[in-house]
Amino acid sequence: MVLERLVSAASASAELPAAPPLRHGAFRGILAVADQGVSSATTFLCTALIGRSTSKEEFGIYALGLTVLVWSVGLQSAFVTTPYMYRQANLVGSERRRLAGSTLIHQLVLAVLATVVVAFAAVVAGRIAPPGVAMTARALAVCIGAVMLKEYGRQLSLAHRRPAEALALDIAVFVLQIGGFAWLARSGRASSASAYVVTGLACGLAAVAWVARHRQVFQVRHSAASTDLRDNWAFGKWLFAGAIVTLCAKDMYGWVLTAFHGTAAAAVLAACMGIVMLAQPVIIGVGNHLGPTYARLLAEQGHAPLTRSVGRGTWVAAAFAISLVGAVLLFGEWAIGWVYGPQYLGNRLVLVGLALSLGTSILTMPIGVGLLALQRADLTFRAASVGALGTLVIGVSCARAFGPLGAALGLLSVNALESTTKVVLFRRCMQQLAREGGTTT
Repeated sequence: MVLERLVSAASASAELPAAPPLRHGAFRGILAVADQGVSSATTFLCTALIGRSTSKEEFGIYALGLTVLVWSVGLQSAFVTTPYMYRQANLVGSERRRLAGSTLIHQLVLAVLATVVVAFAAVVAGRIAPPGVAMTARALAVCIGAVMLKEYGRQLSLAHRRPAEALALDIAVFVLQIGGFAWLARSGRASSASAYVVTGLACGLAAVAWVARHRQVFQVRHSAASTDLRDNWAFGKWLFAGAIVTLCAKDMYGWVLTAFHGTAAAAVLAACMGIVMLAQPVIIGVGNHLGPTYARLLAEQGHAPLTRSVGRGTWVAAAFAISLVGAVLLFGEWAIGWVYGPQYLGNRLVLVGLALSLGTSILTMPIGVGLLALQRADLTFRAASVGALGTLVIGVSCARAFGPLGAALGLLSVNALESTTKVVLFRRCMQQLAREGGTTT
């Protein structure tokens, strides 16, 4: 009730701020890419600082902690922010504020649950794991809620087609977090645990400031939250299931390598991923722009224009994927030594395998976003399930036999299977809509 009174008092008579008068969608797209660039640069520079200032084993523990944050944010996206992005496209005024208020409640509850789960894991780790792992788990329990709240604010700004606000939030986190990590590295206090404490402080301060500044966006009603929870589940249950499957299919390789080869092998995979994922700002930034754009396009013009837009996007994605693989082949080995240090040289094949894997996934990114716009997350779940099956059949065996190179090959097989399935399902979906007369606008 306290949260409801505080937020509703500020927003009782306020309208959701309109998107800024940016006449050209391309400019919003540029801002979305810039925002993702800042977010990815924060992660990249932080991993580089930890990788250079700690041992392989310590960096491996840090990389495993990152997967926990990725899982938490991914589940939040599937359950809270992505359903909101597509549901709010047809809402205005108080209806949109009410839905935003419900998602705030959902986010806070999810963040508390995540904190409790990680805190329990920290207690268990204190009994059975090495001291460094236990300390990192405790630090994760402190920071995970702040990281989730920061990402929630960022995604809501993007959903409202206000990428400049998301960019401002990420710049604040960048300054605070990079400053803190640099101090840790210079003072000799760098460790996986201290890094996550700094991450929590940076994200927490920026997120609280964002919520305070945007309190007029929310109209919190606990009675509406339960109804919106059911609606979110109806939309997002396949996203949620798909997120779980994706975590098992793609984000478990660090843990698999740790089980068979130790945290140093996980550190090698993380360093190689760090170089390949330098392309991530463009990929996710474009995806963040395409999501609301495709939703609006479908709502205003229908299925046929959406299909054409997905087709054009796929050609652009193919050109980008080819460029990425070429760049990693030519400069990847030099980049990993320069960024993470000479102890990570000699992993060219791992880099190329990861680049091919990411390029395969990039090819079908517009198709995946198009399926979400059509509210066919069940199809993306089916595609992810095929990829998860590939992990069980191929990926784990490759990682066990060949270490980081095997993990890269496993990821390549997973993404190839998932992308092929996604193309087939999208074509069938559009053909069915065409037969049902869905191409009329």
